[in-house]
Amino acid sequence: TNDILQLYGFFMLFMGFMLVPSEFPGWLSWTYYVGMQTYSWRVFMYTEFCCDDQEWEGGAFTSGTDVLEFYEIENVNRGNDLVVLIFYGLIIHILSCVVLHLRYTMFKSKIEAVEDTE
Repeated sequence: TNDILQLYGFFMLFMGFMLVPSEFPGWLSWTYYVGMQTYSWRVFMYTEFCCDDQEWEGGAFTSGTDVLEFYEIENVNRGNDLVVLIFYGLIIHILSCVVLHLRYTMFKSKIEAVEDTE
């Protein structure tokens, strides 16, 4: 499971929050589109800051549009990103079902209780 967590952390680095896409090394630009957290983060940020006409005082950003431009997500299509997230969920669900089916039919594995050694 550590490998999966490391991979998840790697894609979190390249989702656009810690590094904006224009700062990615050229050979790693594909990582922006692979991680599913990229799409959820973009939808959240766009929903939160889109069309915010109110001016803010005293800060790094003067409006919600400035926030979106800084993170390079000013032209997000929420519908497309949500469809990608739904497909990610379906793929993970299908793969989980396939793994469970293989484990309990082909390998005839049974869950055995683990005894406590204390």
